[in-house]
Amino acid sequence: MFADILRLSIKDLFTPKFIALSILPLVFSALIIAAIAMFGGRELYEALNAAVSGEAGALAEYPMAAKILSLGIAKWLIGAIFYAVGVYLVVMLSIFCALAVAGFLTPVVAREINRRHYRVDEAQLANVSLARQTALMGQILLKFFLIALICLPILAVPALNFLALHPAFFYLYYSLLFIDVAPNALSRHKFELYLLDYGGYKFKAAALCFYLLCLVPIFGLFLQVFFVIYFSHFFFLRETSRLT
Repeated sequence: MFADILRLSIKDLFTPKFIALSILPLVFSALIIAAIAMFGGRELYEALNAAVSGEAGALAEYPMAAKILSLGIAKWLIGAIFYAVGVYLVVMLSIFCALAVAGFLTPVVAREINRRHYRVDEAQLANVSLARQTALMGQILLKFFLIALICLPILAVPALNFLALHPAFFYLYYSLLFIDVAPNALSRHKFELYLLDYGGYKFKAAALCFYLLCLVPIFGLFLQVFFVIYFSHFFFLRETSRLT
């Protein structure tokens, strides 16, 4: 099933309309990253230097620690950690910015997929109200912060710290994808059914594959519309058959 939907989605992606739509998240996210680099980079560097200097001053009673912090290698290590975390957060921000831009395009994408392949009556689709979507997003964000807080201690474990926040970000990613795409491809009844576990394990397995692709920035920026195409097929197939 995954391979069949993937093949169909790739075929749809490489059409002029969807290629043009795929460029929009890439352009907007690239502009955001450029703005952060241009206007935020210098301020972050100055803040880092101020923090290191302040920390060294605060440790005046401990000359050995102050001397270590004043060394170039210590500043370089602190800076490397600081910028590694910064780059990680910028990458995640760019991915979710691209996902947000793709979200505005989801009705267009789903409608085109429906027109080409399924011919489902749009009047029967869930089309969840803005108030309901806002409430669902509030619940998702609350759970995201709780998962992130639970995962924070893992940052102190050397071999696992680079994985620490991925469970929280993955939860946020697949949950937002679900409430973005599913209402445009499922009837009200099936949307409420799938909402009970946010798409089921097959949806989450596919979302995990796409989330891992997103960790390569160019894929995360360019392929968001492709992911919407894939999940439009995924849900339309479930709407038009007894697949689960």
